[in-house]
Amino acid sequence: MPSAPSKKATRTEFFVFPEVALLLILGLWSLEAEAFKAPRVEMLYIDANVGSASGGHVALRLDDEVYHFQNEQGTTRLTRDDWSRFRWVYNDIENRNIEAAQLQVSPLDAERLRQHLGLFLIAQQREKDYLKALEQDISLLESLGSGGQAPLMERAFFEPTIAPRAPLISLHQSLIEQAGPDFSLEERSRLLKALRDLRYDETPEGLTLEGHPYPDYPATFAEETMDLLSRQLALKVMEGAERLRQSALIDAGPLTTSTARLWLLGYLEKLQASIIRDLQTPYPGGGSSLLLALARHQSVTLSLARNRLFFLHLYEGEPRHVEAIDEEQQNLEALFLDQLTREVKASREEIFAHKQPNEWDYHQMEVGAAEINEMRSAQKAQRAADFKRAPGPPRGEGSQHLSELVMTNTAIKAALIKAKAQRNRYAEGFDARYGYQLITHNCVTELNRAIQGSFKNSDERLALGGHIDPLLSQSFVPYRYFELVRQRYRPLAITRWLSYRNRQLDAISHHGEDSAIALQESTTLTGTLYSPRPSDGHFLFFTEQPAWTRPLLGTANLVYAVATIAEGLVSLPTDEGRGLESAMSGMLFSLPEIGGWTIRKGSYTEAGLRARSAPGHP
Repeated sequence: MPSAPSKKATRTEFFVFPEVALLLILGLWSLEAEAFKAPRVEMLYIDANVGSASGGHVALRLDDEVYHFQNEQGTTRLTRDDWSRFRWVYNDIENRNIEAAQLQVSPLDAERLRQHLGLFLIAQQREKDYLKALEQDISLLESLGSGGQAPLMERAFFEPTIAPRAPLISLHQSLIEQAGPDFSLEERSRLLKALRDLRYDETPEGLTLEGHPYPDYPATFAEETMDLLSRQLALKVMEGAERLRQSALIDAGPLTTSTARLWLLGYLEKLQASIIRDLQTPYPGGGSSLLLALARHQSVTLSLARNRLFFLHLYEGEPRHVEAIDEEQQNLEALFLDQLTREVKASREEIFAHKQPNEWDYHQMEVGAAEINEMRSAQKAQRAADFKRAPGPPRGEGSQHLSELVMTNTAIKAALIKAKAQRNRYAEGFDARYGYQLITHNCVTELNRAIQGSFKNSDERLALGGHIDPLLSQSFVPYRYFELVRQRYRPLAITRWLSYRNRQLDAISHHGEDSAIALQESTTLTGTLYSPRPSDGHFLFFTEQPAWTRPLLGTANLVYAVATIAEGLVSLPTDEGRGLESAMSGMLFSLPEIGGWTIRKGSYTEAGLRARSAPGHP
């Protein structure tokens, strides 16, 4: 029988309660303070480099998000990036210095900025998607008139079976149990009737951004057609008439652990439930995601059957930047491949340790497999790896016959006239709102307008401390705009993020005190921190030295670029003109340097940069 507690013990227990209560109160205080802490709002200036970066760039940082406008094929498009990724691309890969002006903005005003920019981002993407859908209407009608094929997302994941195969047993059986034995037949008839009844119907004119945070556009003719065709294909896959194309898969190595198998089995069950649900209760535009789920279902099933990991291809077609690389860069990319392989392996082990499989984790494994596959393809072709393509879900773009759409030639011609007229009307409005113009609509003016648009019901001066007109005082120039931010918004502090090469140079020259090292690294011929790249153009000197030296260095760069023209002409038959293009680029970007601007800084490949940063690399 336990003894009664002593008085001392009782008193101790009595005094524990207020101590715990005090800790709880302090904890709640800290949580509340965290919720209302001052947000990090910074205006960023990214200095110039070659190519499209020659004019500099500006962006707005809100805590860990960065908003900025980019010239995307003639459209000033708002982009939202993670700060760490933004800095990696601009500060490291593109090797550009970043200056940050920290603004004094209240939490309420910071939230106004975040909400307005977020809604702008969503609305602009929706309007761009709608413009693309109107263009797809034209392409589809033209294909229909010529008896051709239409593009169909995820079509390339599958191919018809040469001989009849058994349907996806467990998946098909579950569908029969839940929807009945006649579901497939009835659904096939419904889809066929819907396709034959489908006619082009001119949709209303596009809604504007003002007053419509998310424009609600009706489905277009092409969107409805593609959705119906996707669902038809999904039924064929379910019944075994189509199979997963082997060339659509990446072999990512052996599947050896029971933990990994259990995780994949759990994910397979989730995929199966999602597929059955989507087949029974289809939603507009869901045909594409249904095909992707079926493709993943088959790749996971194959992984479990063969004890090897298989993932769908993420990067399709030719890379956007096919750039030949020299032996040193090849060695760097080989180092990065080893590093990346270790990182992906560790990431998979961590994911497989999670008890609850989810879509995001599986996609992260797809990304890792795709990056390793891209690195190996780049090594084989002796080119730079291309990781700038969007790592979204696998797309599997293919094409599909249109034999089941029934429209007379007269109806197709009339529909084409209406479709082109509607596309043109909408495109004119889209271009007027988002079209890029060097002075009146560029990355600076649009960011400035978007910031001002966040404070419609309050004064921008009260929120930010000042006002900057988008077109006055040369504010459309990135560097000048940042000067005006410093003058009129009264920033709390200015932070400078040195470019990758400048950080390395500071380290080895002890912040410039070792003049011999600084002199050695000032040229591309003797420097060790940078390997010349064709896309940077031919140049001799970096031009980040004092302004009075730049005309001299720019002149030297011009002479050097002119001297390499002969070399470019000699190599023209073997390098497809890359050497000559680099020489011409070198000449072009020498001209502003002669005028006193700093342009030439060099850049790095993503793989090569990560390899340089890897432990053990000199």
